Amino acid sequence: MARLVAWDQIKDQYSDILVLGNGASVAVHKGFNYKSLKDEAAKNGWLSTNVSKVFDHLRTDDFELVINMLWHTFRINRALEVTENRSTKTYHEIRGALIRSVQKVHVPYDKIEYLSPMWRFMYRFETVVSVNYDLLVYWAMLAGNDFLGRCFKDCFLEGEFQYDEWETFRTPITECGHSTLVFYPHGNLCLASNEADSDIKIVAHGDNLLGTILDTWRSNEAIPLFVSEGTSRQKKEAIGRSRYLNTIYDQVLPTLGGNVLIYGWSMSENDEHLIRRLIKPNTKAVAVSVHVTGKTDGDIEETCKLSELKIHKYSRKAKVTFFNAEDHGCWIH
Repeated sequence: MARLVAWDQIKDQYSDILVLGNGASVAVHKGFNYKSLKDEAAKNGWLSTNVSKVFDHLRTDDFELVINMLWHTFRINRALEVTENRSTKTYHEIRGALIRSVQKVHVPYDKIEYLSPMWRFMYRFETVVSVNYDLLVYWAMLAGNDFLGRCFKDCFLEGEFQYDEWETFRTPITECGHSTLVFYPHGNLCLASNEADSDIKIVAHGDNLLGTILDTWRSNEAIPLFVSEGTSRQKKEAIGRSRYLNTIYDQVLPTLGGNVLIYGWSMSENDEHLIRRLIKPNTKAVAVSVHVTGKTDGDIEETCKLSELKIHKYSRKAKVTFFNAEDHGCWIH
């Protein structure tokens, strides 16, 4: 493992941008190590023939896209008083499949052991970019704010994102003297689109949040705002349908500067659109976590080489460093 440096040797060099990928969630809860929500629903027999037809017709595995299109069909039929129930029934079926799948794979609040080390790690950075749709980062933010005061900010006020003023949230307003901004470029379970086509944040106490989210979906008042699957092109199209996601992609990410630390994000081809937003020509240094358990030195070297190629595609001069994801003091370790 000659390619890996110790976390203690580099931790003071990185405080600008933290990017959290699925590996960060899996480190907290192994149940997040699944292929897709659609596969989970299919495995449990929650997808009817009609629902499967819709997925196939749209050539996607992404619940967000299918629910979005069926929800709008449902609303249009209701507004026009169309007495057609096939699309409505299919919408309710897929919504039910999504709810059951999320309930199956998401760890309950009271089963998380690592909220304190998570927020303490996140607090090191000026900006946290979470590619994950789960609630772990949001719960860690709340835990940190309970302890420190309002230092973690997602730029929402009373459930609404502050589109014209998000940059002002960097100014500390409490005794903690520091603000860490958190953004979800692929959405999150705590975000939804309502009947006014506004993107909102669902708010509840930590142990009630997941239940509140699922109740909101059941109510037909809003639909999920998260992109969990699909190609880079499909994800980019989903981003374009949402004012919040589009703002993060086009206005927030391009303004972020400084060194980048990547934890648990494989930078796969499906996330090419985000790589080019986060790794810029003027990015000077990037540190990437490597999961080493069960891997040979050859495997680790191959992982490092592939990551370097992806980073240097967008920043030729960036210094790329690799560290063991399980080093003491790193994330939950």
